[in-house]
Amino acid sequence: MASRKSLLSPDPAVRAANLLLLCVVLAENVFGLIDANAINVAGVINIDLVWQILLLVMSVVLYHRSRRVSGTKTSAVQGVLFAALIVMCIFAAWRCNALTGQPFVRGILPQRGFMVCVLAAILLRRPFKAGLVDGKRLFQGLIILGCIASALYLLQALAGSSVTFVHAASNERYGGIRLYIKGGLSTVSGIVGLWLCLRDGDWRYIIPTVLALAVTLFVSKGRLELVTYLVTLLVLFVFSRGSASIKVLVVCFGFLVLILFSQTEMFGRLADSFVNGQVGGSEDTSSIRDAGRNYYDFVLQSTGSTFVGVGYPSTLYLPAISMAGFDYGYYLVDNGVSGFRYVYGDLGVTIVVACLAFAVWFSWKNRNGHIRAVILAFLMFLALPAVNLAWWWNTSDWQVLTAIFVSLAWIRSGTWCSRLGGVARA
Repeated sequence: MASRKSLLSPDPAVRAANLLLLCVVLAENVFGLIDANAINVAGVINIDLVWQILLLVMSVVLYHRSRRVSGTKTSAVQGVLFAALIVMCIFAAWRCNALTGQPFVRGILPQRGFMVCVLAAILLRRPFKAGLVDGKRLFQGLIILGCIASALYLLQALAGSSVTFVHAASNERYGGIRLYIKGGLSTVSGIVGLWLCLRDGDWRYIIPTVLALAVTLFVSKGRLELVTYLVTLLVLFVFSRGSASIKVLVVCFGFLVLILFSQTEMFGRLADSFVNGQVGGSEDTSSIRDAGRNYYDFVLQSTGSTFVGVGYPSTLYLPAISMAGFDYGYYLVDNGVSGFRYVYGDLGVTIVVACLAFAVWFSWKNRNGHIRAVILAFLMFLALPAVNLAWWWNTSDWQVLTAIFVSLAWIRSGTWCSRLGGVARA
């Protein structure tokens, strides 16, 4: 007989959680083991299409099933705000067509993942509230898959260029290789791991937290990501429920790790980069970002598009990417909310801020206090670096994870017990 928690579990709620986890893995190019660039036909047919179709179909099916469960209605205002984002994406495609002649479809295709995940966030809230997705299975899967991702990324960084099995762009930083990986699973497993360690007092859950920190330090090597991750863990530590003795031990363990790391050569290089703004002797990366933001402001004002933006430029249409400053090295992905504002204008930014505020509000209102802290920590990790990095907008694994965590804010009260290892469903 199949195990209740196996991939093909007879429990439909467990199967739904497994499929959501599969979407995240596919959105992360199966931990980077698949070369996404080798599967791309004119920006239309690629591996992203697989998880987008899967996520969209299962969201529609689960929503249809949730309508049969009484007492599962969700906020219409939040739904309207999310729907407004989809409308903004369609308008952005038309806007870029009007300004540069870019074909309308070319403007839609780069936004496809974001639009699918916003739609998924609208649809999945009700299934979570109806108990059609097993939250316990979801968090356990994030922990396991995150550890696998972290281990693979660390092994690739250790192997260097001699052996390549994780496909990601790379350069040198702090005297070693830096990989531009999709680190959503790794980071989220670290956040979830600390939450469960504090809540359940099980030290095994600290493993993904340490692995995710190692990935940030030795693989992705992003200064802003590192600070954001540590601040998020600190806030989670302060506001999570848990025994005082466990928290004291976590603090002692953290200080021990810091002392050991401070003795390494990399610590000195990292400290220097924060002090003088240099990264391994290269130019300060903030300079080109500042130049990009000034350029975006100039284009928005000169075209009279400050309120609605100038639309999404396709990399396959030269006039649009030229107007976006690609020729000068200004990329939307490197400029966070400034790049978002360039595409959607002040109106788009206002809608996103409202969506975040509503997500925080419903997370805080959730009577299921056991998961409130981890949802708020996830949202904090997205919001803090938004000046430079908007993972929720332009990185596929973070798009799926954002849809999932927004929906988790509606998870049915009573679905969780006091410990993750207990009975998951009421």
